[in-house]
Amino acid sequence: MNGAGWGGERGIGAFGLIALLLGVAIVVALAVAVVPRVTGAGGGNAAGTAPAGKAAPPTERAESTACMNNLSQLRQALVMYQTANEALPANLSALQAEGVTAELLVCPVGGASYAYQYDASSGRVACRYPGHEQY
Repeated sequence: MNGAGWGGERGIGAFGLIALLLGVAIVVALAVAVVPRVTGAGGGNAAGTAPAGKAAPPTERAESTACMNNLSQLRQALVMYQTANEALPANLSALQAEGVTAELLVCPVGGASYAYQYDASSGRVACRYPGHEQY
């Protein structure tokens, strides 16, 4: 070989490799800076609540998702109860006869002190735990 590299001249192939590595390094640096802000990873303080404008820590988001899931299941159970009995139950405890467990009747974050609120006249179920009111 007469010293011809990838680009036909000596040194041009090495320049292409260096440029490629530099480009990859820039993309990695941007990803490291942007991904935690987008996903909310690493946010929160010692108390476990997210600061204003930041996403909640993953464990808090998971517990909130469990609360939303419980409420969704309770609402589905209420529809099924109403369809079968042509009336809404007087309270959520009546759903236990239909297979709803006692654990499903309370917020998984707040525990027994935060049982779900139920309005028998409208059939609405809501969580009283702070931050879960909108679920």
